[in-house]
Parts: sequence; C-alpha cells; structure tokens
Amino acid sequence: MRVIQSLRNLLPFGKGAVISVTALASLLVLNVAHAQLLDPYTAKYKAYRSGSEVGHAEMHLESLGDKRFKVSFTSKASLFFFSDKREEVSLFSNENNALIPYKYTFKLDSTFKDSALALEFNQDKKLIYMSGNQSMEWQGELDNQLYMLASQKALKEGKTDFEFDVINYRGQKRHYKFKVNGEEMLDLPYGKLKTIKVETIRDNKKRQTYTWFAPELNYLLVRIQQFKDGDEQGDIQLSKFILDAPEPEKAPSSKSPESKPSGNAE
Repeated sequence: MRVIQSLRNLLPFGKGAVISVTALASLLVLNVAHAQLLDPYTAKYKAYRSGSEVGHAEMHLESLGDKRFKVSFTSKASLFFFSDKREEVSLFSNENNALIPYKYTFKLDSTFKDSALALEFNQDKKLIYMSGNQSMEWQGELDNQLYMLASQKALKEGKTDFEFDVINYRGQKRHYKFKVNGEEMLDLPYGKLKTIKVETIRDNKKRQTYTWFAPELNYLLVRIQQFKDGDEQGDIQLSKFILDAPEPEKAPSSKSPESKPSGNAE
C-alpha cells in the first residue's frame, strides 16, 4: 500500500507525495467512557510538513437510522504553488458487527489534476458498480474510509496484526496489512495521549507509514506519519473532536391545548 487512505481521505504534501487522513479525532473527556465506535462525531485535525502547518481537514460521522451511517471527509492543503482539496463520502451499514459499504464517492481538485470516483456496492449481486458504467466482482472489500474504522475495531478487540481488502480512491483493489509496534505517549495539538503505534506492512521498503490510535478515545486514529527514503512526507495530528450528542426531547408545552369547537358549525 503506497499510503494509508481515510474515511477520508488524503492530504498532499508535494507532487507525488500524499498521506491519508481518515478518521482523525479527539473526544470530550467526560464522554469518553460512554463512547462507541459509531457514535456520531465531528473531527478536526491539522497537517504538517517539516514542522510547518500546511493543511487542515474535517470528518463527520452521522447516523442515518436503521443501522446505517455516513462518514464524510473534506480536506484542504497548500504548499508554495501547490494546492489540493479533497472530499470523500462513505455510506455504510453495521450488520452483525460488520461494516458493509453501499456507496462511496471521491472528488479531487488540485493544481496538478482533478479526478472523481463513484462506487455502489450491490450486496445481492455481489458487484461493485463504478463510474463510466463499469463494474467488478465484490468479494467483501471495504471502501477507502471504512478500513480505518475496521482498524479501530480490531485494536479494541486486542488484535496485534490485522489486514483488509480495500477498494481505494482510484477504484483499485488493494490488500493492506498492519502490525502493532507498541505503546507511545504523544503530545498533540489536542493534548497528551497514551497511544498504540501501528506500522503499515508493505513490500516497498522505501516508504514507511505509522499510525497512532488512542484507547482512551475509543481507539480513534490520532496521528499518521509517512516517510519516503527516510525523509518525512507528512504528519497529520489530532486537534479537536466533538461528540455529537442527540438532541434532547422537547419538554411538553405549558400552554393549555387549544379548545375545540363543540356542536355543529353553522
């Protein structure tokens, strides 16, 4: 895997160098103990290169009801004359403790190129319909954002090695492998967090990608860093997370109900 892709999710740091940001988030401390993987939230995070801030992004997880959810991601980055804006949206269901995608869209607007992709996952026909009237066999692959949620789930279950089949933002099938490297205390824009460090296992040794997840924030992704030939290509760090609590029920009105006319109206 060249780069970890996410819910949402790429931020560029120069030509030919991109870094995934899919689900970076922080959680209000008082609500952490009660947070669940699919509780709605709004996440904000910052992107750096060589210590300089070069971009920002937001991700939203929404409940659509009937065990269906939406993850939307937007990002904007700029470095010298290079600019990049991206948007990803995943629609999925949570069935028998499994994340099942049913629609995914990706849009890129950058200095070097523009691109777009739309996928529809047909569970009955086991097909993935793509832009341009193309289709491919669906063998249970996740979309470009859901595998990061699946990574959180794997860590929460105590797994130290895990892998996923994914359809990336280019519409290509990929197999991603991950391995836990241990625990590490991080000092992020969000604050200090005890995290689990995960390494992406790839055949290409020229690239190294590391991700950090915070157990106290329900195993949410809080940092991702990528190197190429020993040089840092980008560093995405958690800055803020807001747990979107459901709206409280409205209290009964203190006003007396309007009186209804009695008898027959003439």
